[in-house]
Amino acid sequence: MSTTSTTYTQYTGSTNTNAGGAATKKSGSNLTQADFLNLLTTQLQNQDPLNPQSNTEFASQMAQYSSLTQMQNLNTTLSQQTSFTQMSSAASMLGKSVTTSAYDSDGKAISGTVSSVGLTSSGSITLSVGGSTINLSDVTGIVQSS
Repeated sequence: MSTTSTTYTQYTGSTNTNAGGAATKKSGSNLTQADFLNLLTTQLQNQDPLNPQSNTEFASQMAQYSSLTQMQNLNTTLSQQTSFTQMSSAASMLGKSVTTSAYDSDGKAISGTVSSVGLTSSGSITLSVGGSTINLSDVTGIVQSS
């Protein structure tokens, strides 16, 4: 009687561990489409020939993955739209007087005319008000300057 040895790969976030215990580093923590297709191929190769998975189950898995990919794309698009909307809102404050919930080094609330708008490397919108830089989220009021 012969014994067959099968090697499976276990995906655990950013590290892959095969059945022999050897770990390989995987960049990122999300499965890519190539990872999904690799898993699907491995699943097909190692399924029980006496009890194979139905075509419907495979089609369902592929549809779920496709749906997830589209949701991720939609999330990215909405995030970009939100950033654009925030930048437009901040730009509309140029030359206007604002009150904020931010405080200067003397403990006084920062208020004054918005002289510039910026975008940080992390994606936050900042305003220059009276020589201080504040976050857009700190604005509590806007007054049209005369």
